[in-house]
Amino acid sequence: MSSNNNSFQCLIVMENSDISSYLVNRLKNKHINVHIATTYTEALKIAKKYIIQLAIIDIDMYGEVCGIASTQILQYRYQIKIFLMSQYTDDEAINIISNLSPEYFLTKPIKITDIAIATDILISKFNIEKLENNYANIRIKKEVTQIILERYRVSLIENKLYLDDYFEVNLTKKEYRLIELFFKYPYQIISYQTIDDYVWKDREMNKNSLINLIGSLRVKLAYIRIITVNGSGYCLEE
Repeated sequence: MSSNNNSFQCLIVMENSDISSYLVNRLKNKHINVHIATTYTEALKIAKKYIIQLAIIDIDMYGEVCGIASTQILQYRYQIKIFLMSQYTDDEAINIISNLSPEYFLTKPIKITDIAIATDILISKFNIEKLENNYANIRIKKEVTQIILERYRVSLIENKLYLDDYFEVNLTKKEYRLIELFFKYPYQIISYQTIDDYVWKDREMNKNSLINLIGSLRVKLAYIRIITVNGSGYCLEE
């Protein structure tokens, strides 16, 4: 694993050593720094330490943090492009994967030729040589400063929520963090783990605190409805 934090870097999250070894060799031949994680917890630690542009993730692994939650954290917290793999192709699984909006998706078992083509497509798409020199500037230019949903506007610069672009909705810090999360991923299921990581950060979230937080937001947001997805988390009603 390279420690150079100033060039294009890829994170591989999987237990299959044959595929990960193949990817490492293929990507290094294209002058890409590669980091390998065999657990989601390890992947999140690597993402915190390095500036990762692309993560290739097997979302079927078991662990303390689930694959879906880990993918969401990598996307919204670290702005990483995602390439997903899964053995599940039922309607529910495909719906969840679609909501994650990966750059590419492959079903397992994976053929080496398939993953070779997929990685080449992504490398071409991201224009590696340009990113190596300019990715910091590109990310600043693409930075989103506000999100508008229904009659509400979230200002990511002011960290405030407005109704009809004029009236400020008074929110606590945790309420704002949760609203920001809902607006960044509208109509998608936000897992309990994702809420814990994003809103509570290093502090431990308890069930009653989350219920009270959701209840408070439901009172303050008259034109948006937050619904409970039993056993999974919360989402905004379409």
